[in-house]
Amino acid sequence: MSTPVATATPAKILLIDDDEDDFVLIESYLGPSPDGEFQLSWVRTFEDGLQALRQGEHDVYLVDYQLGAESGLRLLEQIREDGLHRPVIMLTGAGVSDLDQAAMRAGAFDYLDKSAYSEAALRRSIRYSAERGRIERQLQLQAEILANVHDAVFLIDESGVIQSWNVGAEQIFGLPASRAIGADATKVCPTIARHLSGKKRSRARTLTEFSAWSQKACGEKIALAVRLRFLTTPPGPEGRVIVCANDITQEVRLEQQLSDAAEAEQRRIGQDIHDDLCQQLAGAGCFLKAIEQRLSKSESTQSEALEALGSLISDANARARDIARGLFPSLLQLEGLPVALEELVDRTSRNFGISCTVHGADLPKLAETTSVHLYRIAQEAVSNAARHSKAKRIDLSLNREGDQLVFVIRDDGMGMGVGVPGEARPSG
Repeated sequence: MSTPVATATPAKILLIDDDEDDFVLIESYLGPSPDGEFQLSWVRTFEDGLQALRQGEHDVYLVDYQLGAESGLRLLEQIREDGLHRPVIMLTGAGVSDLDQAAMRAGAFDYLDKSAYSEAALRRSIRYSAERGRIERQLQLQAEILANVHDAVFLIDESGVIQSWNVGAEQIFGLPASRAIGADATKVCPTIARHLSGKKRSRARTLTEFSAWSQKACGEKIALAVRLRFLTTPPGPEGRVIVCANDITQEVRLEQQLSDAAEAEQRRIGQDIHDDLCQQLAGAGCFLKAIEQRLSKSESTQSEALEALGSLISDANARARDIARGLFPSLLQLEGLPVALEELVDRTSRNFGISCTVHGADLPKLAETTSVHLYRIAQEAVSNAARHSKAKRIDLSLNREGDQLVFVIRDDGMGMGVGVPGEARPSG
């Protein structure tokens, strides 16, 4: 027993021609066949043909040049004015010179002379036009999807000129495509352009991701998560880059608010330890010292125990003050980051008995948020090196390089595993 073989859906073909003899001939070429490749329909008039083209229910349209008082070229021009693009094959037997070029300019996919084409030529032209129409519909769908995504998606060529600019880019950067396309990327999105200038534009399909601050056309600052893909697909020269960027400003600001809240809570706890606990420990130490002095005069054996207890309280007070300074680095607010770092390395050297130094050139006054972040980074790195890596020497350096701050922390410890380099999110 044979198993039925599933066949593909027949291509729907519409003939727009006022001559019944042409329909009979083409039907004989495309009519019922074992493969069922084509399904032919027919309309006679310009008006019916225009309506069918607007509906777009067929895969390929065979359009005769002569349609009564009208012409197939006028039909193509009409649907183009409507913003439509259909897979049309122009047919003619009129012997009009240069009609093939005129048909192509009007949007026809192919041109066939009725007096010369064969069944094989007609079938080949229909297959080509149907496939081209399918590809163009797919590209049109992808372009429509791309145009309506919320992310900014645009193309920068090898010269740094913007070649495409979707609706998402218009919304994020506040700049219409009419002004962005053809513009220098360093003027429109300087942060991204600067990042590109440091990358080698090779033929490798590399993906680069980073976060950075940029600005809208009106000057408003925005935080972006950016992905760069270097294109190698022809046509086009090497060095083109597709940029995808989404606005993470609200997310970054929320993270900053949470960070600020945590920092404020740390300051409160540090202040409470300094103002309350440390004062109570200091008072208890003074009280024990007074009792110890009285007992020592009476040669009591308890004076040594009280002296040891007083030493413990004094050590606890010193430790509490160190914790308070770590939670609430008052020098950071009063004297600035360099002085706060000096105090941090001095305290580390004293507490852990290791060499800890800081070096740095004169720095400009930094925003409080930036200073706090850098201090916390140094605090965490120094603590890890001193506690866990068995380091005997820790060196910190903070210097300016152009418009950037470079903060380097080195130690001679055993290390804590190999990290993966990355790029920080924008903050502040």
